[in-house]
Amino acid sequence: MPKTKSPLTKIKVTQIATASLEAMEKEIDSAKELRRLEEVSRLESERTRQLGHLLLASEAEKLKLTAIFFENLKERLVTALESVRLRYKDFDFKSWKDFAAFVQGKVTSIKVTNIKKFERGLQGRKWWFIGSILFERYIKYGPVRRFLDETAQDARNTINDSIRSNKSYTMIDAWNKLISVTKEFGELSAGVEFLLETVDGEKQFLDFGHIAFNRDGYWIIPTPTEIKLPSAAKKVAIQFSEFIDRLREAKKLIVKFQAADFGKLEKYVGSGIITLEKADEFAVAEIDRSKLVFDQNALNQMVVKPTKEAWGSVKKPAKSPNIDIDLGTTSQEGGFNYWKIEVDINRDPFQSLYQAIFLGTK
Repeated sequence: MPKTKSPLTKIKVTQIATASLEAMEKEIDSAKELRRLEEVSRLESERTRQLGHLLLASEAEKLKLTAIFFENLKERLVTALESVRLRYKDFDFKSWKDFAAFVQGKVTSIKVTNIKKFERGLQGRKWWFIGSILFERYIKYGPVRRFLDETAQDARNTINDSIRSNKSYTMIDAWNKLISVTKEFGELSAGVEFLLETVDGEKQFLDFGHIAFNRDGYWIIPTPTEIKLPSAAKKVAIQFSEFIDRLREAKKLIVKFQAADFGKLEKYVGSGIITLEKADEFAVAEIDRSKLVFDQNALNQMVVKPTKEAWGSVKKPAKSPNIDIDLGTTSQEGGFNYWKIEVDINRDPFQSLYQAIFLGTK
């Protein structure tokens, strides 16, 4: 592990919080901002007031306040995770510094227009951050990733076995057209975010899913996967039932891959199936939806969530947490089956991370 400063004590974190708030208030001088300062000052806690100052600031002010708000963030992240044996590598970062930079970018990108919306969204933003930013990234890149990789391989192999045994296998596309597939599907690449371009703009489509192409240009998503906290997982059946319809009605499908997959995907460029570019930490591809085919017998959709009872107990990073598998259906009257994947993981590390990020204490 790279050298870091000593973890912060609770007293030190509290001192930083107070100093940060005072420094923020000195940066605000216009009449409009003074009114906002007065509104923010009525918020319940120091941590909430600090967040309010940052998120409600103008772009010019935000640059100044960001440095104040995130002072010693790297050390605070180390402090939050030291007792639960989680590492920056479990979130796919090369260092604590990279983890801190990622967090800073996500927090400052939150859009809030007034104090009422800020207050109403406090709890929602908390669980969005814990779920979509922290837990989701842990599932995609941490110990559970091996399970996701192996499950996708098994699903792809089942399709390939049918193609090999029968010389062809009848699959179906998003427009309910039957497709006779005669070539096996090859190497898997993991899509870490799927987006749809629609008439109403860009929309989130799928949290995670591997893809594989065959030599005829057809491709599959063997195990389309959503990553949810328990409350959001209750609504995933509706999301899964709309999966094909949303894909069919969209204008484009965009998939983000880890940058390391760029080479694997590049060989398909020029085929007319995929366009590819590098963007930050991702290889970003637009892939032809008309060539995406599905197994008629099983979409193999999965939802990954933490266990409901206190989220279980965290394991050492070198080991995968215990995983329970159950079956759900998209409709009480039938519909598609999907897999419920419960990960035995403690919520405390994610709560501690959230508090550390926003200058709270463990």
